[in-house]
Amino acid sequence: MLISMIKIKNIIVTIIYLSLPVSLITANATYLINSNWLYSYNWNRNNIPESTNLSIDDLNFISNKIKTYFSDNSERLDIKIKVNGYENSIYNEKEIIHMIDVKNLIKFVYMISIFTTVILILSIISLIYFLKENSYKLLSSTIKISFLIFGSIVSIFILASITNFTWVFTKFHMLSFSNDLWILDPKKDMLIMMFPERFFLETTLLIGLFTICEYIAIWFGFHINSIYKKLD
Repeated sequence: MLISMIKIKNIIVTIIYLSLPVSLITANATYLINSNWLYSYNWNRNNIPESTNLSIDDLNFISNKIKTYFSDNSERLDIKIKVNGYENSIYNEKEIIHMIDVKNLIKFVYMISIFTTVILILSIISLIYFLKENSYKLLSSTIKISFLIFGSIVSIFILASITNFTWVFTKFHMLSFSNDLWILDPKKDMLIMMFPERFFLETTLLIGLFTICEYIAIWFGFHINSIYKKLD
């Protein structure tokens, strides 16, 4: 019985090690993809109205359409806006087809986020159920070790991104997509004009920053609880 409990504990701890960083990263990516402030920040930060000749209202309209597209059942993202009284498609055929690939990737991120978060919550509840008061100390140390491992990986990734984000950006797209439709011309393709490389760099850094802060907050919560239970 004791051996079985140790095995169960080790399995649960391993699941927490693995699911916590994936859950936080995908949840933060999901939040940023659907946030309004990040897009508004991008318009101003990267002078998007000037480079695209689109108004802030038009840009917000397009970004809202994109966010809706990521969660609905439509296949193609064919956004049209009025220019001089005539409706024109914002994106060309290559961009529209690429966005189908992007949508599939985003939906996969959403699915992974939900799955790992549910698994993480159930694992934590199970550990608390089996170990009672002793679970908080174990959770504190588990999250600390997970953070140290994850933090080392993130530090390397952030350093690589700051040093040569073009390389990171290229490798990410090569691994994520089976075609070269993601290679767009920043002089004529509206998609990359609206969302330049610096937008993706800063979004990546924000995901890393949010994840690290959440790690610290979660660890602190369990650490304080372990101290409280010890004194109680």
